[in-house]
Amino acid sequence: MSVALAAVERASESRDLEAALRSMRFAQRSWAEEPIGIRTGIIQRFRHAVAANAKNLAGVVQNVRVHSSVAEILSSEVLPLLDACHFAEERAAELLRIVKPKRKDRPFWLAGTGVELRREPFGTVLIIAPGNYPLVLSGVQTIQALVAGNAILMKPAPGASLVTHRFRDLLIEAGLNAPLFQVIDEDPEWAHRAIELGVDKIILTGSELAGREVLRKASETITPVTCELSGCDAMIVLPGADLDLAARALRFALRLNAAQTCMRPHRVFVHSQIAHAFKCRVIEATRDLRIPLAARAISKLIDLVKRATQRGAIQITGTVFEDDSASPHVLENGDFTSELWQSDLFAPVLVFSSFDSERDLLENVEACRYGLGACIFGTDEQAQRLAARMNTGFVLINDVIVPTADPRFPFSGRKRSGFGVTRGAEGLLEFTRLKAVSIRRSGYRHYEDEHATDEDLFAGTIAAVHGRGLLKRTRGAAAAFRAVRIRMQSREKVSS
Repeated sequence: MSVALAAVERASESRDLEAALRSMRFAQRSWAEEPIGIRTGIIQRFRHAVAANAKNLAGVVQNVRVHSSVAEILSSEVLPLLDACHFAEERAAELLRIVKPKRKDRPFWLAGTGVELRREPFGTVLIIAPGNYPLVLSGVQTIQALVAGNAILMKPAPGASLVTHRFRDLLIEAGLNAPLFQVIDEDPEWAHRAIELGVDKIILTGSELAGREVLRKASETITPVTCELSGCDAMIVLPGADLDLAARALRFALRLNAAQTCMRPHRVFVHSQIAHAFKCRVIEATRDLRIPLAARAISKLIDLVKRATQRGAIQITGTVFEDDSASPHVLENGDFTSELWQSDLFAPVLVFSSFDSERDLLENVEACRYGLGACIFGTDEQAQRLAARMNTGFVLINDVIVPTADPRFPFSGRKRSGFGVTRGAEGLLEFTRLKAVSIRRSGYRHYEDEHATDEDLFAGTIAAVHGRGLLKRTRGAAAAFRAVRIRMQSREKVSS
């Protein structure tokens, strides 16, 4: 194709996208005015349709998650999506209602005014979807955005368009107006064009690199972005932990979705008293695992392990097989600043380190540039105390990954793992803009011209309300009262 012809094609595609955005904005205005019961009613019908076609939908997802069984997809994508729908149906009306702050919190000098806090949809939301969980992650975001009154423009992950279109078809069959949910090409350039043309909110689930690119484009139009980015999560094993349970948890995390889960434990910190015993349990628990990997992931795994061992790490287990699979690579005593300790690699790798003091543990955990989540195995008291000190978006105690599928669970990251919230009540509110409305019904004293006593009035009022100690407050109240009395007397003289 010539350069000129390619330019004409891009211009045509841009016009099509611009037209699609116009139709979405027009449809969204009507959608936002619909009663919340109408919107949740469509979600309920969608939920029932998904439940009736659960295996079929899981089979469509399996075209992307080729190494996952239908059972795994049903449990890790379809069921959490349905629970999120039910949560939205039950809670949306309450979460999106107009809130009136309590009168007792209103300053007395604002008597006669009321405040309303309203939640309004952004408008058109661009969702840039991930490929590792192509249904549940962008699906929950879509459901919450629609319930909040938005229209959706979806950019599927490479190879995931079929999943997105099937998801959309089920929503339209449930009664959703088609222009409210439109799907664009998988090529990231289409998302960039949409940002240039103007969307009202961007939700990105992807890598740190993708986050940088999207934020750069969004900065040009000052478009708000919620980023759910890379993870390199830590597992912490404390004295008193059930070591067999923790080892089984690591096995589960490695085999789930062929190790392609952003919150999968990657760095493992074990108290020195139990380090050897736990390491032996993990090696035994994962001995028979062979995880299928893409060629690019295998190449990166080999490279990172090689560089880590060159910097002093010891590789205990791990083999790459000719059928593009790998057994779990377990390393220990690595350099906390090495790339392996900082990587968001989707591959079966665990890097072990022991610790003696909580201070050293926290310092070494914090050395990673990512702060998505962490899991802690130990007694409740120990784990909860440590959880309060973790600089991560969430902490799981005596479990891995699965609790984040709870529809009540807000999901967010820190540091280079992103910002903003998806899922849970807070995730639904992320799709709304807050508008404060003040209503004045009486007491328009502030319109009066300034009076000579105003300085004493306000100074006395400040001391009376905010002064420290009874004496200062009493003196302030007396000063304010004198100022009011003088002002009233001056009014009486003018009127007479």
